[in-house]
Amino acid sequence: MYKENLRVSFWNRIDAKVGVYVPAGLAAFPNELMHVPLVWARMKYKKIVSFSYMSRGGHFAAFEEPELLAENLQQFVQTVEKSS
Repeated sequence: MYKENLRVSFWNRIDAKVGVYVPAGLAAFPNELMHVPLVWARMKYKKIVSFSYMSRGGHFAAFEEPELLAENLQQFVQTVEKSS
């Protein structure tokens, strides 16, 4: 996936030009390969309902910190359900 997607400039890809309008939750893990500031994330995701700075974990968060990630996902779902 990385090789195919990094061959083309990000800004020229169709998915870079289309906004996401469904509720979104973002989790920033400290050992992630690349960090996206919230202000940049808002350019793509138009309805961010949660943005969490996680205490530990990285690129493979589901393997590294499954309980921490699951808790964050549950909080996101509860937030979305309350707002509906």
